[in-house]
Amino acid sequence: MERESSSKKWLKRGLVIGTVAGTVYAFANRKSRTKITETFDGGATKVKQLIEVMQENREPFIEQLKTSGQKIQSIVENASDDIEKLITVSKHMKEHSQAIIAALQETKEEFEELAEGLEKETETTAQIEAPESAPPLSDPAEGTIPLQKELPTAERQKLT
Repeated sequence: MERESSSKKWLKRGLVIGTVAGTVYAFANRKSRTKITETFDGGATKVKQLIEVMQENREPFIEQLKTSGQKIQSIVENASDDIEKLITVSKHMKEHSQAIIAALQETKEEFEELAEGLEKETETTAQIEAPESAPPLSDPAEGTIPLQKELPTAERQKLT
């Protein structure tokens, strides 16, 4: 902190010394003195001419300022209306996107329920078909008659 204040002091001192040195040089050197006075004289005459033109053409100048002000005001009003429309449209877009998200969530849940139902149906079908692949109750090598007579597939489905 102390270092910053000391560097600021040096900077201020340098600016003051530079300004003083430049002023002394400008007043000591004849060419620079004439350039400075010519520049100030030229600026002063241009300001005087501008004031004269404004005084002579006061009404058109004021009308031009009023017209420009009205144009700017209408542009600002149009921009304000456009901004309000954009805000309204963005609110509607937000509502629509929320509705789409809700519909997609419902669809996802329905698909999940359908998938669960299909899995259960597949498991049930697999359990029904399992007895067909089960070995007979009697051993075919012994030549005994099976204890259970197998039903055709259509009749088995009626029973379940």
